[in-house]
Amino acid sequence: MKAKTDRRNSVELLRDGRKFEIKFVERLSGPVLHDVGTGAYGGNNIRLSLCNYGWPAQVIAIENLEGSVNWSEDLPKPAPTAQSLRSPSFTISGVGYKKDQKYKFKLVLLDSLNRTHAYIIEGHNLTKSIQKLWYSSVLTQNNALPPDSEAGRCSV
Repeated sequence: MKAKTDRRNSVELLRDGRKFEIKFVERLSGPVLHDVGTGAYGGNNIRLSLCNYGWPAQVIAIENLEGSVNWSEDLPKPAPTAQSLRSPSFTISGVGYKKDQKYKFKLVLLDSLNRTHAYIIEGHNLTKSIQKLWYSSVLTQNNALPPDSEAGRCSV
C-alpha cells in the first residue's frame, strides 16, 4: 500500500496548480560538506572521503579534538566542488588510527571571499557525522578561530 502524503504543508511554487513540499534548505554561499560513506582504514591509517556540494574552498586547518589520529597533512589542501552527488571531491587522511577507535576533529576551510567555514567531523571507522559551525569573523594572523560559543551551529 502506498503511503499517503500530507499536503497541508505544501506550497504552490510555480503557480501552475502543482504543490511542492520543502524538505531541506541548504545555504550554498560557501562550501557544503557531506559524507559519501567511502574511504579506507587499515594498519595505522585512515582516509575519509568527503563531498563539497557548495563553493570550492581550501582546507586550511585540521584540529584533533578526540582520539589519537594525527590528521596533519600538507595544507592548504583543495576542497573543490563535487562533479557528481555520489562521488567524493576530496579526502582527509590520518595516521595512528586503530580499528573502531572514535575520532573527532575540526576541519577549517577558507572560501574565495576569504571567509572561514568550520566543520566538526566525528565517528569511528568510516561511519561519521558532520556538523557545520558558522563563523562571521575573519581569520587572525595564526589562523585562529573564535571559540565555538561565538559561532552559530547547524547540522548537515
